[in-house]
Amino acid sequence: MDLYGLLKGTGHVTAYSGSTVYQPFMIADYAGGTNTQALFGVNQTPFNRYAIVNIQNSFEMHYGSTMQGRTSLYFWSSITTHTQEIIGPNGLIRLSEGATLSATYDPSKYITHDVTGNNLNSDVGKMTVTINGGATAGFMQFPLGINTADVYFSIPYNFDLVLENGTYNIDYGYKLMPGASMWVKSDATLQINSGFYVYDGLVQSDMSGKSYPSAEMLVTHGFSPNANLIVDGTMVVKTDASFGGIVQTNGTGTITVEAGAIVNNPEVVDGGVTSYDVNKAKFALDGRIYDSSSGNLISLEAGNTYTGLSGGWTLENFTVTYAQNSTSADYDDDIIGGSTYHKWVTETITIDQPMKGHWTQP
Repeated sequence: MDLYGLLKGTGHVTAYSGSTVYQPFMIADYAGGTNTQALFGVNQTPFNRYAIVNIQNSFEMHYGSTMQGRTSLYFWSSITTHTQEIIGPNGLIRLSEGATLSATYDPSKYITHDVTGNNLNSDVGKMTVTINGGATAGFMQFPLGINTADVYFSIPYNFDLVLENGTYNIDYGYKLMPGASMWVKSDATLQINSGFYVYDGLVQSDMSGKSYPSAEMLVTHGFSPNANLIVDGTMVVKTDASFGGIVQTNGTGTITVEAGAIVNNPEVVDGGVTSYDVNKAKFALDGRIYDSSSGNLISLEAGNTYTGLSGGWTLENFTVTYAQNSTSADYDDDIIGGSTYHKWVTETITIDQPMKGHWTQP
């Protein structure tokens, strides 16, 4: 099936083994070829917002089927068209043998921006992706040597992921962005073999007019201001792998942090400095849980195991230091992007977000 228009209605689409689905892969915050290559050059994903929305009725893929995404981007005075495997043995999502992926789409849940050129608009709704049977998170390749295996690739606000009945391996760096969620159900295991960040929040200037939605925008449009990782099954952070962010639970989860795992991250960087602009932000992001005995957030420690309990608590705020747009009269020398000026600003954003679950050490 090769799709350029919208597929809508009450029907259901199934892709069986051996079939291929083509549809547009929309990069919503593409900021030009120079910015893209410059961000990749400092080990940053060149875009944080993307969507696959042309199939808007219920949809299912079986192991052995593939989805190809088509992009058309303006690189240095010419349009570059590229086809990339999204789901399949060489894709972002690599289903385990016998596994299935199902997706539903809610066009009513979207975010808009006052500036049309920002590309935050009603064309991108919320997609819920449920995988049954296990999978591995892969990477994407683009022209000019851009390969997301070398960066923490974004899972943006318009995706909710549900993992059930199997083992799910993160073999390359990923970051769960504000407004997005991942639910590891009771019969599933999330194994972090490379790196995985779960953002408390993000404050970031635009990159040539494109930016990630603020906490206020997310909340206004019915999204969470933070990313939500809920583990009701098992999560394992392997030796030498990195994890940062808060782990929640409905009360049945287990976390194992192997000796040598990296769960203390005093500075995580998102964005960078290019010859046109700056969207760099930095913040601490330890792996953390809400401790049942102390009633506080505590950092995970390598070599420990934690068991989930039911309960609730509130994430009051998050803190980010970021390159704020400024003027030639007030700027910091290390974050000049072409003819634009910026200065470092630290902000603490109040969100008072309800969170799930407590944890204890057995």
